[in-house]
Amino acid sequence: MEGGVLQQSPVALFILVITVATSLIAWQYEDLFRLFALNPWSLVRERRYYTFLTSGLIHADVGHLFMNMFSFYFFAFPLERLMGHGPFLALYAASLVLSDISTVLKQKDNPDYFCVGASGAVTAAIFSFIIFEPTSSIYLMFIPIPIPAPLFGVAYVAYSYYCARYRPAGSRSFFLQARVNHAAHLWGAVSGLALTLILAPAAYRGFFQALHLTS
Repeated sequence: MEGGVLQQSPVALFILVITVATSLIAWQYEDLFRLFALNPWSLVRERRYYTFLTSGLIHADVGHLFMNMFSFYFFAFPLERLMGHGPFLALYAASLVLSDISTVLKQKDNPDYFCVGASGAVTAAIFSFIIFEPTSSIYLMFIPIPIPAPLFGVAYVAYSYYCARYRPAGSRSFFLQARVNHAAHLWGAVSGLALTLILAPAAYRGFFQALHLTS
């Protein structure tokens, strides 16, 4: 890669390193894990607004961390090169907040609900990348055929909507019941699309032209 990862995607590299390091450290200290986790009940009553961001730096377990950072590496690194360092950082940070707002509103009276992970922001990066590169293909593990990026996006939103509505699952973390927040995936996708329109509107023109929807 010409120029190297540090030169072309320094923000994405920093986010990946700090997220892995913070997750590993938080797994050793229960107080730190609870301090960083998003708990809508305490966020509203104790004004712990910082947990919108810090909850994206910790994950429930190794599998959760791996899948998020695996996806982050393949989409966020090229996205930063496409949209620039500042816009990429703004998109990632803002989507961490925006993807969890619906969860906070829904769970603000539930003191036992905790949410961790960067899924919302990672999903935002995926959908922003799709706008920039609509003709690209996405390869999933165990599926040896390319999936057109826009088709993947539609399927992902449909799946997240179904899971958010009918399968409120949770996965056990080291210290608490840290839920797989499918609603964050859904709103992360919406955030990625909206923020790309704000931060890089020209990408949409290229998107429609690439799909032959405009002349």
